Amino acid sequence: MSETQVLQGIGEIVEDIIGVPAEGLTLDSHLVDDRGLDSLAMVELGFALEDRFGVEIAEENIKDLVVVRDMVGYVIGRAASVAS
Repeated sequence: MSETQVLQGIGEIVEDIIGVPAEGLTLDSHLVDDRGLDSLAMVELGFALEDRFGVEIAEENIKDLVVVRDMVGYVIGRAASVAS
């Protein structure tokens, strides 16, 4: 899976969760400060990413993944470890 695919997936999920268009979401976007996700929305995002990409995201890790770049890297890294 590519960085672009994960970024697009995050954008679609964020749009579904909070109703804010994914347009303008970049790797440097901060999900709390720029997109307004609260802690409950972040947990919901984590579950949705697990479902979409088949990776496990521990609840204690989701609080550290507030910048899209970090979240993309985490998902790709977890997917790689699951695949091997």
